[in-house]
Amino acid sequence: MKLNTERFSGIFQVPQFYPIAVIGAGGIGADVIITAGKMGFTEIVVYDDDVVDEINIATQFHKISDIGIPKVNAIYEASREYSGAMIYPYQERVVPETNFPFPVEVVISAVDSIKARQDIWKSILNTIEDGEGPRWYIDCRMAAMEFQMYVIDLNKTRVMYEYGNRLLSISDDDVEDLVCTEKATTFCAKLAAAHVGAELMHIVKNEAVSRFLVHNVDTQFLHIRNM
Repeated sequence: MKLNTERFSGIFQVPQFYPIAVIGAGGIGADVIITAGKMGFTEIVVYDDDVVDEINIATQFHKISDIGIPKVNAIYEASREYSGAMIYPYQERVVPETNFPFPVEVVISAVDSIKARQDIWKSILNTIEDGEGPRWYIDCRMAAMEFQMYVIDLNKTRVMYEYGNRLLSISDDDVEDLVCTEKATTFCAKLAAAHVGAELMHIVKNEAVSRFLVHNVDTQFLHIRNM
């Protein structure tokens, strides 16, 4: 069953067919998917090649009964119950050659490695070259209790160039390795989903701008810089 979002009279309404893609259905991604579904995004393409592990229960949205199940399948079932949104699950990684099953408006990266982000970015560039690329890209990152987010307008060549050059110039060896519980503490994932949800609202309302956000949950430090 799909939720009839027309009965809601909130501060904005998602267009009838406004598909988005979420890459990663773990710490940040799972909460983003549920949040987006409740906001009225009824078509969500999800990629993740991982399965739910026991270590994920304390830090991610998934349930104990999901252990051993592919994360895309677990979030598919959860989405049906929590919002009625239609999830298109793909148990695979996004690589530069990946083509989305249909054009999407927004791509949200919720992965935990620089290499995975680089592959997602190359895939987006390829879809843009084919003329079916998304309009916006949101890159989410979590380190311990600090959330970082890049919001990229894919119609802005300068912004794309600046972001892409920075991303492609680093590797996973340049980033401090943190244990899983530090990377995806559950309350941090909720904070991340709130920020992404707000950006999705701004995008739908045509109010979004390219920017970089940092929010440290521990110190309550918040910094936002337009790009």
